[in-house]
Amino acid sequence: MNEDFTNIEKKPEEKKELTLSIVILLVIILAIVAFVLTREYGDALRSAMIDYTTRETEETVDKDDVEEAYVEGVEEERETYRKVAEKGEGVTHLARRAIDEYLEEEIASEKKIYMEDYVQKKVAPSGDWLDIGEEVEISKDIIEDALEEAKELSPKELQNLEKYAVLVFS
Repeated sequence: MNEDFTNIEKKPEEKKELTLSIVILLVIILAIVAFVLTREYGDALRSAMIDYTTRETEETVDKDDVEEAYVEGVEEERETYRKVAEKGEGVTHLARRAIDEYLEEEIASEKKIYMEDYVQKKVAPSGDWLDIGEEVEISKDIIEDALEEAKELSPKELQNLEKYAVLVFS
């Protein structure tokens, strides 16, 4: 019986099927091993890659430049106005307070109305009312953009805003 088993010759088609089955089985095994290794050692691999990248970056970047960029980033981050809503306030009210804090010079009330509306639309386009204590962060850049646009208003646009300015600032 042992002789019969060893003398079996396979047809070429059977050999191809067997080879294909072995290759598929190996691919599945490798995929499972890769998945398990990634799950178990993924954090270590990421950490090693970060260390390698950091070491490479440190060699090519001047530390003074990095510190300067960090300080600039922190300063930019601080260039926002955080306002907390009080009873009955919406984003426009908080925009008004942020604009008042930002402005160093007096501007026409019509331009201020325009700025409030501009900031409100950029910060919260829906214009919803806020809950008491809700905080809104308004970037200095948005206020600066609003001021630049307000300075470019035509006399007709200013005249149109006058009726709102009288209601708000009188």
